[in-house]
Amino acid sequence: MPHKKFDDLLDDVPEPRLEKVRTGLARLTPRELEVLRRAITGETAGDSAGGLGISVRTVELHRQQVLAKLDVKNLTQAVRMIALAQRRDHG
Repeated sequence: MPHKKFDDLLDDVPEPRLEKVRTGLARLTPRELEVLRRAITGETAGDSAGGLGISVRTVELHRQQVLAKLDVKNLTQAVRMIALAQRRDHG
């Protein structure tokens, strides 16, 4: 099987799937969006909790809500889908 380039891997996602991600992003609360941004930068739940003045459990709940709204299983998948949706949106 031939080796796929990185771009080909991203392009394997069908547009209706990306539309679910876009819809999910639009539904995030400001707090969920902030928790997502912090997670993407590599902050632990504890770091985010301290920076936001909330409990670790609350950060974990926000993360679960983000994943559910984006219809993804983990942060890695979320980042991949967001990146692809933005890439397709911006050219």
